[in-house]
Amino acid sequence: MDADIFCVLCGGPFDLEPGVHNIDPSKNIFHWLYNVRLLGTPSALRNHRMSTAGEIHLNLSDSPDVFLSETARWTATDADCLRLGDSFYNVLVDDEAGDVLFPLHHACIQIGCRALRLCDPDHSDQPGSSALASLYYALRRQNQRAKSSGKGLKHDIFALYTSSKSYGPRSILALDELGWWSGAYEKFLADPLDTLGLTTSIFNLLQPISIGSQSTPQIAMPHLKLRGLEALPSELFEKITEPLSPRSILSLRQASRTMALNIPLDDRFWRRHICSGALLPYIWDLDEENLKKLLQHAPSKLPWNWQSLVYTLRTEGCLKWGQAYGEVPDGLWNRYRIWNVIRGASVRPEAEASPPFTTTSRNYTNNQTGTKLRTQALCLGLVVILLAFLERMICGMWVNSSCPRMTR
Repeated sequence: MDADIFCVLCGGPFDLEPGVHNIDPSKNIFHWLYNVRLLGTPSALRNHRMSTAGEIHLNLSDSPDVFLSETARWTATDADCLRLGDSFYNVLVDDEAGDVLFPLHHACIQIGCRALRLCDPDHSDQPGSSALASLYYALRRQNQRAKSSGKGLKHDIFALYTSSKSYGPRSILALDELGWWSGAYEKFLADPLDTLGLTTSIFNLLQPISIGSQSTPQIAMPHLKLRGLEALPSELFEKITEPLSPRSILSLRQASRTMALNIPLDDRFWRRHICSGALLPYIWDLDEENLKKLLQHAPSKLPWNWQSLVYTLRTEGCLKWGQAYGEVPDGLWNRYRIWNVIRGASVRPEAEASPPFTTTSRNYTNNQTGTKLRTQALCLGLVVILLAFLERMICGMWVNSSCPRMTR
């Protein structure tokens, strides 16, 4: 693929030439490549118009300062321009204000917005900005950074022409001739939103825990009088922590040894947060009901190693080819690749690190984060206790009023 115009998030093309490298553009798996949108600002749309037609386009953005077009088109004869309606627009070029029209696959826009929202929920370039606005300004900032560095090739703002030491080519742009003719390009062109067979593939990666490794690290119970939140019953404690995110739960565990003992990172913790998408945010469409059925009919009766599955699918190792992850669908593989490109270069540096998954008994100190979360959880616990007390009072009053009084 020698075109200078490509999706800056995934490196994929917007058009496929029939007969080149045995590619059949009519296959359903390639249809997502033709769903192209322009992402920019209303002023950039005016400044980069190449035709004289005063055509008015529908803005699909939920932010007034950001423009998202309907489906645009590009062919190899259009050079650096994309067609929107009957007008042509020059893309990937800065105007005087530094604004750019980015041609992107619609699927990549959805993944990008979700990655920014979930990996960095506090990310905001302007007050009240949407995920789509955050994505645009992140791309704009990355484009300016790439131009000022003078490194990389034309329009390649995320170094997609390079290869990673962990998993090889970062995009289809980095494939050599052998990779094209061997069919290695298919993973890079797979629809990242195609979820067919996703749940079954995740289940196939799940391994039972061996009998000798079922023991969990023991946490010594402190010989202190328990007070406040630490003195609550385990059932009530479970209700308090249930709505918390995994990051908050892990931080709360590190507040004290008692907290770590009351909040076990057991099979239920890992399974529940995998299915909700909290631990593996790029897998947001797992069919939990189908997964339960697969587990019920599984031949193994041993506990499943959900924690190991999380570690497997959170690392760049799952992007390696032809190894233990060959059963991962090409679409999911491509989704995780795009997710890593966005997470690694678009969000703030402090948001790039993955949340810690510490399961040992060390470092259970009263750090600032743990103390804050413990205070919040204590308040929540007091509210739960108060509601339970009021419910019992109301029930008692109703029973007293409904029962006939005894008279002599």
